[in-house]
Amino acid sequence: MTLNTRYAGYVLLIHCPNNVIMQVGSLGKIGLRRGTYLYVGSANIRNPVTRVLRHFNRGKKIHWHIDYLTEKCIPLLALLCFGQGEDYLYDALVSLDKVKPAILGFGSTDRVLHKTHLFKLLTEGLVAIISLIGTLVKTCNCVEVISVSDRYCFSQVLQGQP
Repeated sequence: MTLNTRYAGYVLLIHCPNNVIMQVGSLGKIGLRRGTYLYVGSANIRNPVTRVLRHFNRGKKIHWHIDYLTEKCIPLLALLCFGQGEDYLYDALVSLDKVKPAILGFGSTDRVLHKTHLFKLLTEGLVAIISLIGTLVKTCNCVEVISVSDRYCFSQVLQGQP
């Protein structure tokens, strides 16, 4: 299999242990309830892992809507989907009954057909996350699972479609 590593989208899982109110660029003041959120992004660059790893850094320059959220809440892991872009991942999340749009316009100002790129995971826990990974692995050419903490960086590649 030849893998196009310059065409990728990702889903970032973020946990907010408490309710959050924050100022988010042109969206203004927004509030999120505690819980786990899913953010859809594009990583169509030479090294898509670099784009994803940026979300795990604290104190970075605020550039995108997601940067405001990752400064307030905890990025848990990212699912980097090679061979499928953010349009596909958006459609995949919209079709799931265990997620709902969180903030209209969040991260999707460049995609007029997308209501948002931030979704709330309605079911908490590991089972919901494993189910999401399973859904992506079935349809992406390859999924790389990335997680970072103060003590380690984890990356696991899961094969998808041949």
